[in-house]
Amino acid sequence: MNQLLRVLLIFTFSQASLASSENDMIESKYFGLIEVDWEEEIYIEKSIDLNGKSSECKLMIEPDIEITNDLTDKIDSLEALDNKSRELFRKYSNEENGIVNSFVEFYLSDPHPWLNSELHFTGDLTKEVLLNNLKLIQLHIYLEGEGNILFVLDYSLNPDFTDELLVVVFDSKGNFQKITSES
Repeated sequence: MNQLLRVLLIFTFSQASLASSENDMIESKYFGLIEVDWEEEIYIEKSIDLNGKSSECKLMIEPDIEITNDLTDKIDSLEALDNKSRELFRKYSNEENGIVNSFVEFYLSDPHPWLNSELHFTGDLTKEVLLNNLKLIQLHIYLEGEGNILFVLDYSLNPDFTDELLVVVFDSKGNFQKITSES
């Protein structure tokens, strides 16, 4: 009996070790093949083309998020979230004390020397020029509360020159939650 128990324990342990060493793979049209280690955060940096703009983008998925087909479909609908974000920037850019307007005014009131060359723009900087040149630099997917998955999109004019970000948050269904700024 002791020998049978010992064999069963060894078999169970080796099966558990085997299962934990195998990682799943998911595929994203923007980030390619992604190895999923269920115990660690997924972090990928990749140059992506989104709505005709190329940018270095990071994908971060916290370890406690279950990777499902719905989640990978939402990652692959990044273009729609980007379009929605840009519409929201235009919509809220005219609010006098709003976050988007404050972000834009920060650059318009004190033009930064790198800005015209970075934007490849020689005329007067306008709100529209700045908003059109925002680059998506990060998609962060995390849990807030119990089971509420949030998609957080960070935008910058150029992360090499500025740490000012416009941040748009969507819920797991793609519904707009809020716009914030970070620096």
